[in-house]
Amino acid sequence: MIIRLLFAIIVVIAISYALSRFRRQPAAERRKLAIKLGLYGLAFGILVLVATGRAHWLTALVAGIIPFFSRIVPLAIKLLPFLRQFQQQRMQNGAGGGTLQSRYLKLQLDRNSGRVSGQVLAGLFAGKALDELDQDELQQLVHHYGREDPESFRLLQAYLQQQHREWSFNYGGESRNAGAARGGDMSVREAHEILGLDEGASEQEILAAHKKLMQRLHPDRGGSNYLAVKVNQAKDLLVRRGR
Repeated sequence: MIIRLLFAIIVVIAISYALSRFRRQPAAERRKLAIKLGLYGLAFGILVLVATGRAHWLTALVAGIIPFFSRIVPLAIKLLPFLRQFQQQRMQNGAGGGTLQSRYLKLQLDRNSGRVSGQVLAGLFAGKALDELDQDELQQLVHHYGREDPESFRLLQAYLQQQHREWSFNYGGESRNAGAARGGDMSVREAHEILGLDEGASEQEILAAHKKLMQRLHPDRGGSNYLAVKVNQAKDLLVRRGR
């Protein structure tokens, strides 16, 4: 009886500690922590069942799953080439998106949803996705890029306007170094990346990719002026080059 009571107290303390730690985490980190805590809880529950001799149903479940997987795995291996071919075809039909990159940031533009996602390439929070950063951390990047790199500043501002309209950020008057979008120095490779196209894309493909992105990123539809300018520049450059 005393052992069970001590065990219950330990469990309650562990749960209280886990919940306290969960509440202290930034919103972006809570999902990862919830998954980790769930896995720990599952492993702990299995150990308790094994220790108390109540794991008979678990043994039966594993015994039933093994034959199922022995049939599914060979089938999945046979289907793998077809799945790869389907994915390639899906990408060719415009299911992907464009890419914009600066010294510090890389943004991905999804053609279908219009969603903008980003990755920090260097400097503060290098290697992290922008979606993982909380408001204070993103504000640090705003100040840093405003001083150090105008292109990264503009990319970050476009991301925040698209993904965090409900948050308030101090852009510091958009420092004089962080001017408007670059004009004539876009390369052909960069233009293809922005539209999400391969080298040698036809004018029809260029116009279709441009139209789809602009439908999602146009300022009148809640998009970003900066991203719309870059997409237009990419289209104009590639169409002009192909004539």
